[in-house]
Order: sequence, then structure tokens, then C-alpha cells
Amino acid sequence: MRLLPAAAAVRPAQVAVALDERRLIRLSSPVPGVVREVSRTAGDEVAEGETLAVVESVALGEAKAALRQAAALHALREKTWAIERALAQESLTARKETIAVEAALAEATIALDAARQRLRILGLAAADLAPVEDGKDTGGAVSIRAPFAGTLVERSAS
Repeated sequence: MRLLPAAAAVRPAQVAVALDERRLIRLSSPVPGVVREVSRTAGDEVAEGETLAVVESVALGEAKAALRQAAALHALREKTWAIERALAQESLTARKETIAVEAALAEATIALDAARQRLRILGLAAADLAPVEDGKDTGGAVSIRAPFAGTLVERSAS
């Protein structure tokens, strides 16, 4: 117990409010680019998965184009390999040619995996890769989404 002397002046109580650092997350774009849209501001309540901002990125667009190209080459190499394998079974092609076609398919597979991995590093989910490979998603826009429901406490993008 703590007592104040009778003549001591009493000061008003001070209150400090702090954020729980364990429940605070700072979001940023996984790619360099230009902010095209900001849909929320500080103080807004947001739902999990809600888009907070959209960034347009040349790097993302280039990575998507590289994936599309790698997917097309891989599909072509698979068709070539299927034909070559059928010819090899009938002994209608040289072993050297079969090995060359198999090597080209292996290289195309590695390039396709590398292009997919680059996009995963840039923030795309595995489920987002199929539309890119099919040519349905070729843009460079990336949405920054809320990872959980909460209150936006700071916004530094405009």
C-alpha cells in the first residue's frame, strides 16, 4: 500500500493505451509498382480477405508472361515427347533423337516450375497460377487483402 502525505498535491491520473503488438500486422505489396486503388482508410473495420489496395506492377506482368510462355513451350515439348516415344517403341527413330527430345522436355519442365515459383514468390497463390497459364490472367495488378478481420489503424498508400 502506498500513502501520500497530507500536504502532497494530487495530480490527475494519466492513461496510456497501446496496441497489442501480437495482433498487429503491417501489410505491403509483394511487388514494386504503382498504387492504383486504395479502398479503405484508417479507422475502418475490415473483413478477412477484403481488398485494401490494388498495386499495378510491371514485374508481375512480366512474370505472368514468362509463365504463359513456359507453359506453352512445355505443352509443345510434351506433344513432341509423346510422338517421339511412339516412334521409339516402333524402332522408327534413333536413340540419340529420343534422348534429345526427352532432354528438351526436362528443360521445359524446369523452366515451367521456375516461372511458377517466381509468381509464388511475388505473392500469387498456387490456385491463381492456372488462369495465368491458360492466358486468362495476364495483367499486372495485385490486390493487397486483409489476412484477418480487424480495424485498419494506419494507411500510408494514396
